Amino acid sequence: MGTPAFREFVEAIRAASDIVEVIGNYVPLKRAGSKYKALSPFNSERTPSFFVDPQKQVFKCFSSGYGGSVFDFVMQYERLDFLGALRLLAERARMEMPASFRKEAGAPSARERLFSLHQAVADWWRELLWKAPEGELCRRYLESRAIAREIAETFGMGYAPNRWDGVLRWGAAHGYSVEFLVEAGLVVLGEKARPYDRFRDRLIIPIADEAGRIVGFSGRSVGSEEAAPKYLNSPETPIFSKGRILLGMDRAKRAIAQEGRGILCEGPMDLIRCHAAGFGNVVAVQGTALTEHHARLLRRFAEEVIVCFDADRAGESAAVRGLAILTEAGLDVRVASLPAGEDPDSFLRGGEAAIASFRETLQRAPAYLSHLLDQAARQNDLTHPRGRSQAVQSMAVWLAKIPDPIGREAVVLDVAVRLGVSRSSLEEAIRRTGTTGKEHGMPSSAPPVQRNAVLTELIWLLCEVPAILERARAELDLRWLEESEEGGLVRKILVSGSDPETLFPILSEEERGYVTGLLLRPPPVDLSIVPEERWVTLCRRLEVFWKQKRMRLLEERVRAGGVTLEAQAALRELVDLRKSLD
Repeated sequence: MGTPAFREFVEAIRAASDIVEVIGNYVPLKRAGSKYKALSPFNSERTPSFFVDPQKQVFKCFSSGYGGSVFDFVMQYERLDFLGALRLLAERARMEMPASFRKEAGAPSARERLFSLHQAVADWWRELLWKAPEGELCRRYLESRAIAREIAETFGMGYAPNRWDGVLRWGAAHGYSVEFLVEAGLVVLGEKARPYDRFRDRLIIPIADEAGRIVGFSGRSVGSEEAAPKYLNSPETPIFSKGRILLGMDRAKRAIAQEGRGILCEGPMDLIRCHAAGFGNVVAVQGTALTEHHARLLRRFAEEVIVCFDADRAGESAAVRGLAILTEAGLDVRVASLPAGEDPDSFLRGGEAAIASFRETLQRAPAYLSHLLDQAARQNDLTHPRGRSQAVQSMAVWLAKIPDPIGREAVVLDVAVRLGVSRSSLEEAIRRTGTTGKEHGMPSSAPPVQRNAVLTELIWLLCEVPAILERARAELDLRWLEESEEGGLVRKILVSGSDPETLFPILSEEERGYVTGLLLRPPPVDLSIVPEERWVTLCRRLEVFWKQKRMRLLEERVRAGGVTLEAQAALRELVDLRKSLD
């Protein structure tokens, strides 16, 4: 792209963006020999198929097919074009794009402008909370909730003033149109399309994605108790979807990965209180709407999750709904129960004794099936047949979801004894559910693409041993590469070289994924054969395959041509090719 200076800047960003460090901010990477592995950030899976090579600075996701350089990862994960990925990585490296070619990079995308807007308005609201007289009521509210300023500042809290046009006036002063503020969810169009601020007289809690960028807001009413609703959240926007964001994941992901366990609560206040009390592996959903994406996000960082929802009927119902989603994502799930009427926020306000009790509650949290069994026993009268039958039906649904028959068998006897029924009757109830042993939430795999084995090995050799390139350029007959996707890829390697920095920019997304796959999982070859000998063998095989294919074509021409000059020429070429193969 563009001028030499711009290309130099791209390479400077690449050099400053170690792929392990960058991807490690999105997924917890584990060492696997000379490489790193993780669960795919693009697909739901239970066995890691995502690999990163720190030497070659490439990644490959074998479940989705995506692969390439650090730019390719950011583009795919963040849904950005190349220039957007360049800006993001430049910001991460604290390198400013020089003004001399900023025009060449083009204007920021709509998503980038939305990120910038959210950060700017969050900064303004934060300043109003701590410095403006009108933020006094909100500051007193924080004191009443025992939220120290240090914690409030850590979570970037702010105050949306009690004005209908606060953001509108601020936006106009900073060059943001009404239409863009509406798109961002900060302004609402009322009757006769009259715009007004969405958030008014509210404590503002920024919502960040897992990379730490502000994508939305949750506003808690601090004025009149009659104000409705108590919490007001950003609507769905191009950068915010409630079903895809776990509150606090940007802060908690490292602690979750280190412990192998996450704690899931509901709402921003529970989240903030838990972190203030030293529980750094806590994340939260907005309200009680747990989704499959939330579960997959947790599964990328942890193998176990403890659900700790409010101790009321709504919280209990939400916890039960979420259990199926979490277990189907492959997570080991436990349930922590608090005293009736409590939630983590209210419970942890009890000081050090409450914090110690909460920690013990988490440590003793039973597995989800034990929790459900306790619930079934509480909600049904097990002294009567009807109560036992209802309890059996409720547990059978959950037992049927266990895909491992051995694991299911180990639990069935305990459940039958607790409910006072025979093992055979419980097993019959499980069979009647019609879901026994089925896998949940796992995508079907696409059929493998058939590849030319010789050209595949040649591509791997050219990328793995760049010294062979000069021989290939001199000795390879380009006719041997015709009518083959792999052959077209070999041509590109011959032109640009095999270094990913020069090769990847001219490859398609599919080709980048294919090459990185070969670099991270080489084809089955005898590594005792030296590269020069392997090159000679591959070259000979390509020549033979091409001649055999050519001979079949010529034979057809001879049979169809009779005694024509074209047929006679085909016959002479056919004879020569046969002699060369003898």
